[in-house]
Amino acid sequence: MGMELSTDIAAAARHTGFGKLPEHIRLEGTVEGVKATPGG
Repeated sequence: MGMELSTDIAAAARHTGFGKLPEHIRLEGTVEGVKATPGG
């Protein structure tokens, strides 16, 4: 019981310091498709 309680306290402290994780970003949203032109 004591170990679980201390783990919960540590988790609460981390949550207070860092908040929630950022939303997942899809790979499609991070790249931009641009057609290459001959001769650059």
